[in-house]
Amino acid sequence: MKLNLGCYTRPKEGYVNVDILPWAGVDRIVDLNSLPWPFQDGECEEVIAEDVIEHLGKLTKIEIVRELARITKIGGKVHIRVPCSTHIGALQALQHAHSFYLDSFDSDFSQMCFKCEQRKVVFWWGKITLPFVFPIRLLIRILARFGFISLLIYDLIRNDSKDIC
Repeated sequence: MKLNLGCYTRPKEGYVNVDILPWAGVDRIVDLNSLPWPFQDGECEEVIAEDVIEHLGKLTKIEIVRELARITKIGGKVHIRVPCSTHIGALQALQHAHSFYLDSFDSDFSQMCFKCEQRKVVFWWGKITLPFVFPIRLLIRILARFGFISLLIYDLIRNDSKDIC
């Protein structure tokens, strides 16, 4: 199964589109703040979570990562897009319960569940997207500290660790 979590008004063809409200194109109405999510263990080969997990204030980030790991099959892909914590839009929005930074899914707890295949940053002034790769990492970190990075994109691969996930 391919899953599009928090699809809002942007359903994707070929995916099971999930949201808390019955927008046009929503296939399943689910409150993602309630665990467990109504999907089987390892059921999803691909999960898209764009502009949704920062809103899940009833869950901790660890609970979110665990649930994403639970529903994603080993080797499955998870695509996450969240606001960068240093951008004004990330913290001024009252509905944003979590903040994320450049290394949020490439370090600490998430490494036990996922391998971060790729990170990208989106600049605040437009649709310019850059990969977070060695030659420009320092520049991106500086620009992020000053609020010039608006969105972070993570492409994760579910690994086979069962330690905590």
